[in-house]
Amino acid sequence: MAIRPTCVIIAKLICGKVKLPLLRAPPTSLLKLLYNKGEMRNHFREFIRAYNMMFSFTSLGGKVNNSINNGAGPYLFQLCGENYHLIGDMLPGPDKNPAFLQLYIHDTANEISNRMAAYGRTGSTEKIKRQIVEILKNMLDANNCYVGAFRSARERLEVSGAGRRMRLVLASGRSTDGRTYNLPTENDVAALIPGDFEKSMENRDIILESSTGKLQRISELHPAYLPLQYPLLFPFGEDGFRLGIDIGFLDKKRRKRKTITMREFFAFRIQERFGESPII
Repeated sequence: MAIRPTCVIIAKLICGKVKLPLLRAPPTSLLKLLYNKGEMRNHFREFIRAYNMMFSFTSLGGKVNNSINNGAGPYLFQLCGENYHLIGDMLPGPDKNPAFLQLYIHDTANEISNRMAAYGRTGSTEKIKRQIVEILKNMLDANNCYVGAFRSARERLEVSGAGRRMRLVLASGRSTDGRTYNLPTENDVAALIPGDFEKSMENRDIILESSTGKLQRISELHPAYLPLQYPLLFPFGEDGFRLGIDIGFLDKKRRKRKTITMREFFAFRIQERFGESPII
């Protein structure tokens, strides 16, 4: 099936008519893991949540209750408490193991082993395949704009040394039209700034320190909210919902509201349509 990344359609949904760019075709290596017949596909689909967690930049708020999955019925995901995403420092603290985004920066010579060890602290790695972890690492290295930003930060941190303070700013603002463009570049999403800075930032910008030992909550309105938590659903780092996406109605001048709501955005995204990425 041919997929055109630049194709834009107008969909009529229960919540209205909106115009958004389609998600582009995923990398070939990810498609093979998902759809090639065989044991590898079955295994990957069964443990896809575990593999996604290994490459997530952020941690999930609330507590997952796994005690309910003790029977023969279908798997249930139960989250206790509020659902939110947290992000930490670029580097682990003293005597701390790297986790989440730190795995893209710290001790990358042993990255595969570190990722499996990090997941092993919360779940069993007995059935996790090292080969698949390596395939996913290479796929994200080649395609994901946030991975590229953190790899660049690693190089700058190595050059500047541990004693120099560095900050990585993940910008919430976009200069492009959200109706036709959702694929930011590395330069669009992040900027590494040495030392202190006084530049005013957007309230929703994510500012990561080298090492403070603190976690910060990400705004649900930040375009990186979804791609940082679900890199296997958004392998290129495609933008999630953000404020200010023009509604795209042909008759919008007759309407008071000019921008897309969060409900309309996600209603559009969960629809199955010909010519769009089949991952979601």
